[in-house]
Amino acid sequence: MKKFWTLLKLDFKALLMNSNMGGRRNKRRAATGLGALILICAVMLYISGIYSFMFAQVLSPVGGLDIMLMLMATLGAVMMFVFTVFSAQGVVFGGKDKDLIFSLPVNAFTVMLSRVFAVYLENLVIGLFLAVPAGIAYLVYGGAGGVGFLLMFLVGMAFLALLPTLLSLIVGFVISLISSRMPKKKLISNILYFVALALLMVFAFSLNAQMTGITQNPEGIRLALQQYVFPVALMQQAACNTDLLALLVLIAISVLPFVALVYLFSRCYKKVITGLGSHQLRRDYKLREVAAGSAFGALLKKEFSRYTGSSIYLMNTAFGIVLMLGGGIYCLFASGQIGDMIAQIGLDTQVIFPMVLAVILFMVSTCCTTDVSISLEGKTLWILKEAPIDTMELFKAKILLNLLVAVPGTALSALLIGLAFHFTAVQILMLILLPALFSVLVAVFGLMVNLYLPKLDGTSDAIIVKQSMSAFIGIFGPMLLAIGLGLLYAFALSAVMPFESFYTICCGVLALAIAALWGWVRKRGVKLFLALN
Repeated sequence: MKKFWTLLKLDFKALLMNSNMGGRRNKRRAATGLGALILICAVMLYISGIYSFMFAQVLSPVGGLDIMLMLMATLGAVMMFVFTVFSAQGVVFGGKDKDLIFSLPVNAFTVMLSRVFAVYLENLVIGLFLAVPAGIAYLVYGGAGGVGFLLMFLVGMAFLALLPTLLSLIVGFVISLISSRMPKKKLISNILYFVALALLMVFAFSLNAQMTGITQNPEGIRLALQQYVFPVALMQQAACNTDLLALLVLIAISVLPFVALVYLFSRCYKKVITGLGSHQLRRDYKLREVAAGSAFGALLKKEFSRYTGSSIYLMNTAFGIVLMLGGGIYCLFASGQIGDMIAQIGLDTQVIFPMVLAVILFMVSTCCTTDVSISLEGKTLWILKEAPIDTMELFKAKILLNLLVAVPGTALSALLIGLAFHFTAVQILMLILLPALFSVLVAVFGLMVNLYLPKLDGTSDAIIVKQSMSAFIGIFGPMLLAIGLGLLYAFALSAVMPFESFYTICCGVLALAIAALWGWVRKRGVKLFLALN
């Protein structure tokens, strides 16, 4: 048992840091991971508080508080799965310390159980922070049971968290198996993570859309939940009715499959880990003529591989564009409802168009890959400095990557939103042109900031992307600019000039700012880069 607790402590730290332990520097990495977990818990509290009280307010008049508990528990299980499926992939089936662990006098079941239990602890924290607001909302809106109900509900949620952990273990194994047999495995993992987040967002939006149906047919919703998410129904029954038998059944259907699957994986754990870490070589490879490419093409390919190979880098810079694209698709399919809402409010296109443009500029400001691109070179920076390439070619590759991420998605989003709001062709072009200029400004500004404030000693991508000053300024600088432009026109200039004139002035100012920053990069920026060590 002592070995298990020791391994569990190490594995949970590894889960927080998403890497291996050892040394003083990893205390900062653990603190970073702990901070990320605290942030996730704060988000869980906020989401659960909003949805729990919203559902409770609507369902309490029709006697559906139990439905609210089941809905929130289901949402919690989905979110636990999404947040930990890739943790399971990395912690349970990955890690660079597997050879060391297998050399220790510890059986495979203990190793497997400690790693899976570390994932469960993360799920447990997320689940409890989701459950507390739901339980409080249940009591505030007239639910019976008091403190006893709340304790029983939290105990049930603790055992329910075993099931998404179990599912994340299975899916994490499948993802590891698939990605280990395919090229660009990190890119595939990142795409799957985006898909998982998109499904979670669709699930959350569907809850809002189905609010009326839930209140009109609470009994049908109750029966559907009891039939399709039986463990959640058991937890609700145990908490609301103080049903110990239901709690025991929930414990049985949660603990027994959990232990059984851990045991089955442990029987072949070494073989599984070895297989996932192996690389299959082609037997039909033939040496052929290798086509030569330009240095710029090689640099751009390197930047793209670095970008898609880091989940934290990709997620923090592309999520705003993906979110905007999803919003554009939603607006296109809900254009009729949007038109009715605009008609009821009494707004015309002249008012809506600047608001839409401001939102697009704000989302573009969140996509800056260049503000950490120099810092992420880290210990390999000397290779670029010693390579026979022009420094400006490197800068152009980094800026072009930023534009490839931001501009196509922004242009497509602008087109979809323009069609949904029935803007004219000229207005749609305006929605594309100014954000494109803004994307160039964001990219060049981010590169300038990173050259001024490089962080070459970062021990992980998370520290560089999340904690470096250049990342902070590179995101919030353009963000404040976008907000400032919107406020300037709304409160100062809208009464004295038409929006088209303000738009033209903004395009001119952005073009001048881009030219000035580019001139700085060509002169001062190159010198700063060559002085880095």
